[in-house]
Amino acid sequence: MKTVALSTDHLLYRDPSIGMLDIFCELYPEARAFTLAHKVGAILGHLELRSIESTGLSKKSETLDQLMQKSFLIPTLADQLRIPCSIDIMFNLSRGLSHSFRKCESTKLISYFYDDLLLSRSPASFSERFFRSYLKNWSRKGLAQVDLLMVPHEAFKTQLEPYVKGEIEVVPPFFKLSDFPLIPSKIFKKDFYCIHATGLTPKEARSMVELFDQRKMRYRFIGEDEHLSELKKTLPADHFFGARCAGELAPLLASSRGLIDFEMSYFPLQSLQGMAEGLRVLYRQNSPGAVFLETPYAKASDLQSLGRDLDEIDKNFEQDEPQKIRAYVMDYHDLKFKGSLLRAMKSFSA
Repeated sequence: MKTVALSTDHLLYRDPSIGMLDIFCELYPEARAFTLAHKVGAILGHLELRSIESTGLSKKSETLDQLMQKSFLIPTLADQLRIPCSIDIMFNLSRGLSHSFRKCESTKLISYFYDDLLLSRSPASFSERFFRSYLKNWSRKGLAQVDLLMVPHEAFKTQLEPYVKGEIEVVPPFFKLSDFPLIPSKIFKKDFYCIHATGLTPKEARSMVELFDQRKMRYRFIGEDEHLSELKKTLPADHFFGARCAGELAPLLASSRGLIDFEMSYFPLQSLQGMAEGLRVLYRQNSPGAVFLETPYAKASDLQSLGRDLDEIDKNFEQDEPQKIRAYVMDYHDLKFKGSLLRAMKSFSA
């Protein structure tokens, strides 16, 4: 029996990627986990039930912003994780960092590089901005140790291919579709919008609040929102839903009228989850994940056009059929990824 382990960038809060990790944990419930920073009790579910080893950044970071403020420490502390040579296969879920964790040559590394926060994320501090190139070089060098690199689409593959020595293949993005069932819309008023807080600057979030207030429209921010702490002081607490598990998030999405997701991501997981609940989605102009949102029910938007785009959602709301919107995300069912992962694990276990 091969010894299997899991690695990922951080375990600080329940972002949409945690559902992806849960899929791996269902397949390998005894696997140990390695990460840069872990906030005990913040993740819950399958992940918290295993041994989790992290670096000293766990004591310095409770949010992604705080973690990235210490980005100059990441390469050094990552090398101190001491991943045992007894691990035969490491499955990694990376946003640009954890695939570079030092490992023994005998340990096979399968990495799903589903997004690159070093390209898609706007630096939240001078320190993060200053050390961005340093961290990016470290990240790219780490690709050379990956035996099988999975990426969500061809454009991302083209970007990373020059740094990869092992195999590289395109594997469509995935999420646990069963966690986002299509709930009958008639039981909800659907009189508010969900706004994905992750990826918004404080200034952008404030502009959205002003727009919704002017239009007398209700809204709730979802996702990790610590970077909006100043805005949170000025608004009722129930305007911020925070980062929640799928069991809490799915009913909220289902009860809303639409989703605004301006996160710059190669893998627009929050948008796909919203569409699974039958919602129209507004995503940021020039988003690298737009290739997955080429449907009549998802539209590129920005702060200048947001009001008009919300009017369009309101106009079509009564005629929209949620099951037709959901049909567009069926290609990203987790069962397809499970098959790809199991085939990869089997090939390295031979």
